[in-house]
Amino acid sequence: MNEVFNTPFEISLRMVLLLSACGNAITADRAAALDFITVYSSAFHLSQQSINGENDFGFSEFATRRELVNKALKSMVIDGLMAVRRDELGFQYSLSPSGRKFCSSLNSEYAKEYSKLAAITVRSTKTKSDVDLLTLITHESTQSLRR
Repeated sequence: MNEVFNTPFEISLRMVLLLSACGNAITADRAAALDFITVYSSAFHLSQQSINGENDFGFSEFATRRELVNKALKSMVIDGLMAVRRDELGFQYSLSPSGRKFCSSLNSEYAKEYSKLAAITVRSTKTKSDVDLLTLITHESTQSLRR
């Protein structure tokens, strides 16, 4: 693999941190939306600067991000880092005990900052449905294009 960025592997690392911040099971769509909002937190007025830097084309990444999150979550279930269950909302993903153990080993500055931003994102969106989150991303994307 020549590239690490924007791969299921990179997304998997963030998913572990994100699911740890969530504390409960979430859908793949919610995971993709929360990850996107966390990475581009300044565009959503949750931080002063986005963790991966500012990017004029960041909103164009969301469709691809959703696909990568789905691949990453499936891979993590196979690897035993995630547990999956099905309910009326669809498939719900959560960290397995192995996933929680792995999460505790992620202690880089990036992991610490991402975890902090993920906690802010989770807190600020806890009353929003998955559809509300996707609508929020669409709204902010439109606003970004107008600027």
